[in-house]
Amino acid sequence: WVPMNSYYLILPFLSGLAAGAEFKALMNLIMPMLQAIWALSILLLPTLVRARDEARAGERASDAHARFSSRVRLSLAPFLLIPLLYWLLLGLFHRPVVAWLYDGRYVDHSALLWLLGLSPIIASAKQVLGQSLRALERPDRLFWAYVISAVGTLTVGTALVYVWGVAGAGMGFLVSQVLTAALALVFLQRLTRSQFEASRQGADVGHPSGERPPREEGLARDEAEKLA
Repeated sequence: WVPMNSYYLILPFLSGLAAGAEFKALMNLIMPMLQAIWALSILLLPTLVRARDEARAGERASDAHARFSSRVRLSLAPFLLIPLLYWLLLGLFHRPVVAWLYDGRYVDHSALLWLLGLSPIIASAKQVLGQSLRALERPDRLFWAYVISAVGTLTVGTALVYVWGVAGAGMGFLVSQVLTAALALVFLQRLTRSQFEASRQGADVGHPSGERPPREEGLARDEAEKLA
């Protein structure tokens, strides 16, 4: 909640109600895309859980890590494409769109849509990475990513708003998104490698290379006796 909503409180307090109204007016053009991303990302979780199970069933930990990472990258493509197109359209037509929606008001800061329009792109990456962490059964790492991002919002974000007002709020909002996504990526890279290595080692306990498990040895012996 803090990285997404703090600027609605910080900006009016430091720069006045008019600045807060301008920022909210611009964010009204961003929020529908963000909400669509949040809703669609939930549907991604079952797919990533299946990818995790398939990867764990692989032969080698390195293959499992590569297989799961490949599925995550494949999931990123559609989530990034639509926000990217939306960003281009919003940026190219920022002034007429804002003038039409708000009857000529708030056009002075309409160019900030070039900056704010990047947030759905970053949010898409953040949501895919977050669902990947949930698929690996480690939502605690995502929690810490949000905690650190919240601290950054209340410190760096507040300083940006104090210095640059509405533009600072836009920069701070984007910085909060980037920080969360970057931390989720770091946690995911560490977890995928460690988890798949641990699962493969657990599967190999008591099964030295080149030897059959005792149960398989017994079945093979029984089959040989029947054939004899």
